[in-house]
Amino acid sequence: MQGERTIPVKLALRNGNRQFSGFVHSFDNRLDVTTGTIRARAFFKNENNDLVPGMYGTVQLGSAVNQQNILINEKAIGTNQDRKFVYVLSETNTVTYREVKLGARVGDQRVILEGLKIGDVVINEGTITLRPGMQVSPQVTAKVASSS
Repeated sequence: MQGERTIPVKLALRNGNRQFSGFVHSFDNRLDVTTGTIRARAFFKNENNDLVPGMYGTVQLGSAVNQQNILINEKAIGTNQDRKFVYVLSETNTVTYREVKLGARVGDQRVILEGLKIGDVVINEGTITLRPGMQVSPQVTAKVASSS
């Protein structure tokens, strides 16, 4: 059951012969204060039955990739039934409907996982009166920026 936001996991067996890739399924809700550890469950593809109970290995959680995220003001995000969207300004000053996939909340902003690219001009004022294809006279306050 892989969710939309997964934490990658790498498992290397002690003999060093094989490495498996998987993802975190869940974390325990208790931290062992004596050891500073928390129990996690990860899923791995084990098509050849190479992983068996009692094996030892080294686990690496997360990713060292420095990912850039697009952040926009949360008030620019609209809802159309079960879909989230924003209005983007085209080069000809017309309104364009753009469906987006939301990520984490960062203050009064939201991470956009899909649907926008850096440099898109998102309309965040007066969106209730807008319709796709409308000609507008914009007052630009900020362009979509990325966060590292």
